[in-house]
Formats: sequence, C-alpha cells, structure tokens
Amino acid sequence: STSLDSTVRVWSMFDLREQAVVLRGHENWASTLAFSKNGRWLVTGGQDGNLQLWELDDLTVGAVTLLGHQGTITSAVFSEDDRFLYTGSSDQTVRAWTLSLDSLVVMACQAAGESLSENEWQQYLPDEPYRDVCEVALERMPDFILEEE
Repeated sequence: STSLDSTVRVWSMFDLREQAVVLRGHENWASTLAFSKNGRWLVTGGQDGNLQLWELDDLTVGAVTLLGHQGTITSAVFSEDDRFLYTGSSDQTVRAWTLSLDSLVVMACQAAGESLSENEWQQYLPDEPYRDVCEVALERMPDFILEEE
C-alpha cells in the first residue's frame, strides 16, 4: 500500500498476522505501485517524480532509483514478459524503461557514480574475478531509456 507519509507497506498474503515491511525512499507522498508478473520486482512511484525499483526477494537491500519524470508518478505497469516498465506522470509523459540485467547495471552505476572497488567486490562477490562492471555496462548500453512524449 502507498501512503501520504512517503512510505510503502508490503503485506504478506501468506500470513496476515505478520507486520508489513515498510519501505522508505520517496521524499513525498508515495502515489502508485506495481508488481511484476513474475513476482520479482515491485516498483513504487511518488509525488517527488521518482520511481523506486525493489527486488521482492530481499527488500532490505534498498531500491534502484529511476529518474526522469518531472511530476507526480500517476501510473506504473510491467509488460507481460517483465522486460519493460511503463510509467506515466503528471508531467504529461509516458516512459518505457528496459529491465534487462545490463540496463539495471547501468542504472546502478549512474546512481552510484562509480563501480565497486576491488575490496567491495570481494566482500559481495568473493567467487567472481574483479571487473569494472560500470565501465563495461556504460560502453555497451549508453542509452537504455526509451522516452515517448
């Protein structure tokens, strides 16, 4: 559920006695949400014009912020195959966001402004050889957001 207090609450449909998980990430009123068809993603939109993309398997990790709208997010829907997210805003635009792994890496790199350090890589991916995923991802997919006005 979305709320005027800028939070989103996710309730378990398996055990209604459980407390809701409270998600924070919007600066103002959380105005809309949508679940992906495969149950992997939750996207929330807010009056702040931002979208928060959450992975439902681990809501403690935090969200990837999708920037681009200038007004309140009024609607969000995933495509049937979950490859795209379509959003509408009071700024009178509709956006199509690709949700491939490469595009999500690019979004994360743009948000962070840098790749993982070698120490961070070893902490989170100890069995994988280090590589600068942001440099590779940004070279491969410089423009992953499709916009339609």
